[in-house]
Amino acid sequence: MHITYEPPALSMDLHRLETIAGMTKEFPYIMDRTDVTDFPIPWHWHEELEFIQVDEGTEEISTNRGKYQAKAGECYFVNTNVMTMKQQAQKKGRTLETGHVFHPILLYGHFGSLMEQRFLRPVLQDTSLEVVVLRPDTEAGKRFIKAVHQLTKLQDELEYDDVRRIFRTRNLLSEGWLALWDEVQTNPAVHSRSASGGQERIRTMMQYINMHFPEKISLQDIADSAFISTRDCIRVFNQNLNRTPVEYLTQVRIENARQMLVHSDKSVTEIASACGFFDSSYFTKVFRETSGLTPTAFRKVYR
Repeated sequence: MHITYEPPALSMDLHRLETIAGMTKEFPYIMDRTDVTDFPIPWHWHEELEFIQVDEGTEEISTNRGKYQAKAGECYFVNTNVMTMKQQAQKKGRTLETGHVFHPILLYGHFGSLMEQRFLRPVLQDTSLEVVVLRPDTEAGKRFIKAVHQLTKLQDELEYDDVRRIFRTRNLLSEGWLALWDEVQTNPAVHSRSASGGQERIRTMMQYINMHFPEKISLQDIADSAFISTRDCIRVFNQNLNRTPVEYLTQVRIENARQMLVHSDKSVTEIASACGFFDSSYFTKVFRETSGLTPTAFRKVYR
């Protein structure tokens, strides 16, 4: 069977929340395969949970509290509404992942259920648990990896609307959650991270940038969106994303330009203007510095 991994192609709303293609209220689960070799999955967050298996290479998962690494044969969990950015950890070979994204209601059934109160809410509301990497050197890690791999195999073998796939998907997600629960109960110190300041403010400013990146916006504009000084604005960005507000603004503009180069017929000059670059020569320079290709060459390779 031929397996295809796609480059990252996130669709996000104006609040930088990822809108997940194929996710339905009737069955809030989807599997996708992503090639993160050449370009990272940009900063985003969503309410849904993630069980991810790394199929090839080593992946680096960044949050506003630190960095995690998971290599081929390992899996990891991403908690609800955690800000993440993913990329290849080592510049060699390929880095591929298979992701299982699902809403927690698929496991607990309804609000206030015993499952929600005892076994999901303690994890979902624990802000120190953002990413948990599960490895085969612990018993719970082995069980989690086995459940995730069986989940992947199931999606490949059965049709989307096959009733057996629906029931067994939920069962395997539950098995994975039980293994995750045992892992964090057994090794809490290994997986927890201390809180970092300014999370709500950084999200507010990221949302502002995502809404206004096509416009001429200044550092003062970004700071004003969160009602803080420019000095605090720079500090919060450095503390949470390890980059300046202007560097993040440039990243958002380039990410949107990449999407437009692949998915639209607009000229490079039109795309530059639509993404907030009012000098096409400067746009080409920045694009080549960040992507390793000119916009025209990028379009030819990835279209």
